[in-house]
Amino acid sequence: MRNPVFPAVLVAAVVLSMGCGGGSDGDRPDAAVPFPGRGNGGGGGGGGGNADGGEDTSDAGCTPNCAGRACGPDGCGGICGTCPGQLVCATATGTCVSECTPDCTGRNCGDDGCGGSCGHCASNEACNQAGQCICVPQCAGRECGPDGCGGTCGSCSSNESCNQAGQCVCVPQCAGRECGPDGCGGTCGSCSSNESCNQAGQCVCVPQCAGRECGPDGCGGTCGSCASNESCNQAGKCVCVPQCAGKACGPNGCGGTCGTCPAHSTCDPTQTACYCDPGYVPDKQGASCIAIGGPCGTVDAIGYCSGDDWIRCDYQEGIIALNCGPGNCATVTSDGKGACRCGGLDENGICVDAWTQSSGKSVHLYCLTGPDIMVADNCAAETGSPSGFCSTFVTSFGYQTDCFCGQCSYPNSSGVCAPLCLGGPCSYNPTLNTHQCP
Repeated sequence: MRNPVFPAVLVAAVVLSMGCGGGSDGDRPDAAVPFPGRGNGGGGGGGGGNADGGEDTSDAGCTPNCAGRACGPDGCGGICGTCPGQLVCATATGTCVSECTPDCTGRNCGDDGCGGSCGHCASNEACNQAGQCICVPQCAGRECGPDGCGGTCGSCSSNESCNQAGQCVCVPQCAGRECGPDGCGGTCGSCSSNESCNQAGQCVCVPQCAGRECGPDGCGGTCGSCASNESCNQAGKCVCVPQCAGKACGPNGCGGTCGTCPAHSTCDPTQTACYCDPGYVPDKQGASCIAIGGPCGTVDAIGYCSGDDWIRCDYQEGIIALNCGPGNCATVTSDGKGACRCGGLDENGICVDAWTQSSGKSVHLYCLTGPDIMVADNCAAETGSPSGFCSTFVTSFGYQTDCFCGQCSYPNSSGVCAPLCLGGPCSYNPTLNTHQCP
């Protein structure tokens, strides 16, 4: 039993500040960036050649486009001209201006409109027309495997695998074979001079099977095979063998059984386990089936896990079974005690119904944070009061959900039921299921 705790709520305000450092004009995004090749003299407006008279770097197979442009790139690796004097080239429009303002809005690479750059891409990226760095697949010389951009350079056939160099290589298909082709132009092995390789890839010779129906034929093969529930004895005869490997119950294939299920359970069609019938759940040892809603017996309020089900005792309702969801029932002690993981449930908990674990008042369901499991206290049993129920005590400091002995009655520090409010009348709101003191 826990006494009410009223945690204070601390609201912390975090103030973030950002500072801007100074820099030279060359660092300013609005500084004019002269187009490469601008001189103090000379006119501009020419064609697609190199205005400085240097080596022409334009694409020989490209037609320069300088219509309406006095400077800046011609679209073929060359320029349309240079600007005179102190004028600079606004490369976006191809005009000479006294001052150009770079514009990198929404761009992280490529031309800034003034002959400068909005940034550079990584070695495996390229800058597109929108000024965004995009990944360039690295598939040169590769036919399979990752392309470095989240995709692939191709896929291999079903009998191939992709090696580190991105090449599809044949994988020999020799599982269970000792001879014959391996599917890759090689072989799975060769037979002795008195043997031949059959269609199954096995070396066989002349069988010695007179009077035998099974067993070795003296050549590495057999004189025959037995049914799935039979084995071959020393005389080469097939005799029935019970088929109980991995089975817990059901027929053994030889007229007997592999085991008998306990009462109120049925053998699974795969014969791997006995499953409790509807309305029953396995006991902690998995040796018998106990009835849901039946007497608790050795099952306590903490309970245990059976697969994803939390099996526990409610001292009024008997055996309760709750499905925790896949993988969410945790065994936390060496003797097998366990329960559902807390999930979003906190230490304060909620009031629920014993059967549905939804809205109700009979049970206080809360999180035991250490082992991270749920605890379900039956309030009548917890308080020792037949009228005990779960409710929430609300104060100006917060609230606490717990078991109450009855309306306005709560166990004191000695566990004895006593009036909740010592300084005045207590009020109970049945709609909200809450208690308050003056």
